[in-house]
Amino acid sequence: MVSNSSGSSSHLGDPNSSRTSFDDRNKRRSHDAATTHAETQSMLHSSNFELEEEEDGDVEAHSLRHKRTFSGRVLSPSTYSAAWMTGKEMMRSSSFMPKGTGRFNSSRAAVIGICVFLGFVIIVSVFPSSSYKSTKSDYDIDSTELTGDNTFATVPKAIQDKLSLPALSEQNRRDRTMNDARCRKEFPLLYPQLDELMRYWQTRGGISKEMIDENEKGAAPHWGHARLIINRGKVYIRAFKEGTETRNSALVHLVQQAVESWPGGGVAKDDTLPTVDLILSPGDKDIFPNQASWTVTKSIKDHRHTGKWLIPDFGFVGWPEAGIASFEEFLDLATAQEVQYPWYRKHTRAFWRGFANVYAVRRDLIERTDTKKHPERERWADVHETTFHPDGKSDWYPLVTLPEHCQHKYLIHVEGNSYSGRSRYLLSCHSVTIAHPLEWTQHFHPALNNFTDSPNQNYVQLPGPFFEGLEEAVHELRVSDGMAESEPERKVTNDGKAVPPIKILKYNGAQKIANNALRTLRHRYLTPAATMCYTRAALRHYAESLNVTSWSNVGPIVKAGQGILPDTSKGRIPSGVKGDIEVGVWRLLGAPNWPPQ
Repeated sequence: MVSNSSGSSSHLGDPNSSRTSFDDRNKRRSHDAATTHAETQSMLHSSNFELEEEEDGDVEAHSLRHKRTFSGRVLSPSTYSAAWMTGKEMMRSSSFMPKGTGRFNSSRAAVIGICVFLGFVIIVSVFPSSSYKSTKSDYDIDSTELTGDNTFATVPKAIQDKLSLPALSEQNRRDRTMNDARCRKEFPLLYPQLDELMRYWQTRGGISKEMIDENEKGAAPHWGHARLIINRGKVYIRAFKEGTETRNSALVHLVQQAVESWPGGGVAKDDTLPTVDLILSPGDKDIFPNQASWTVTKSIKDHRHTGKWLIPDFGFVGWPEAGIASFEEFLDLATAQEVQYPWYRKHTRAFWRGFANVYAVRRDLIERTDTKKHPERERWADVHETTFHPDGKSDWYPLVTLPEHCQHKYLIHVEGNSYSGRSRYLLSCHSVTIAHPLEWTQHFHPALNNFTDSPNQNYVQLPGPFFEGLEEAVHELRVSDGMAESEPERKVTNDGKAVPPIKILKYNGAQKIANNALRTLRHRYLTPAATMCYTRAALRHYAESLNVTSWSNVGPIVKAGQGILPDTSKGRIPSGVKGDIEVGVWRLLGAPNWPPQ
């Protein structure tokens, strides 16, 4: 947590006055903060490793050539090479060798050269560079490498290309109790975004109690919100308003799951459960007055969203109002669909069902796939509007369940008011997801890879704007899958000039992209294990971003009173009840708005 000796109640604090306390804490936290970059760097040198999938699906890295150790630390090939060449060149240098060189002097030179080499290794092993270092990992990565040209990821293309871990076994996919070291090993791409967010707040004085108070008072009423206190391994409700549907309750349940599954009960020496005060909402935008909040999505381009903390979407727990059970249940149903519809049996037209509403990007999709005005599009497009609340109009198409989407090879993903929670379902099918350039991000988006020259590409991104290039993309995908296709209609400008054809694919065909999505997303980054690992990591990073002095110098504490009195029951809360209430007890009372009015 952040400690600000000034005790200022300013929302952002004075970066200069808090710098010393941050630096002191960073010395203690350096190993933990570095592990993210260090683990992720392992992907950069994967050419020096063989990855063996064991019976349980885990991956163990085995040393090969170019790998040397010193005092238990493994040196990267570049570090080893630099040290070795330094000694080697000194041995060869005529200026280094004394006159009258004979066998004795040659031997002496060789010994000195080797000493230089060993000295270099010692220096590298003992003294940290400007890069983050970690004694927990064999690798390091410079923080300047964490900005790539892929707007969906916080890691560069070079690392994405090396992300070739095999699918997790079913047992490991469902393991919610992985410790932090194991989580970082299995899901390295989830951590850089949290490191960057923690640094963002630490350079601004940290998150204060006053900021969270302001968000509770000024929260948009439509979406609802929950203020939670996590203390001594338990989750308490300080404030709760359900808002739209049961989304807010789902997020509370997700946090409770993460805490209950904390390895070692949250008291292990190397993985202690932090004490935090946080506020969250299932809304997608314009929810809280300031950024010290947890939301399910945030804008990539809007600087007002930079400091928001991402929580996994409520749909991971369930969305009953839409007829959707838990995401884990969906994965089971999707797997059953894949048995009935293996790749060769899947439908081959680009598929979408949804409510276009007034959203420009969705209207663009409808116009580009309109088969009434352009019957020839029926050949490649199966795009129609549907709704959960039909109003008697005859042009609504029947609903298609999310697991049934997996019957199709090519699935279209489109944002709406902001993000669309449908993406994780589409990306979990053994299919190719086609998306326009996205403007909103979710917690798992760093695992998305749209680089066309990457062997691990797991979805297709159109060049834009909106769905420009959709027909060309579907054409290329179908051709790559062995279908005989006529060329897409050539486009011309207003003055009659031919528009150069758009090239969407490069090295990967449709089935390979679908295989990658199955391996990297459904069987790794969208698993219950990954969701719990991320949520716990986010809580740790958030705790390190709090300005604890704004909570009377001791950090967040639980308000006394327990939230119950004798004769309290479901639907009946007597007057005079006070204090924070445990989530479990709150559920027994029917998950009411809190505190009671």
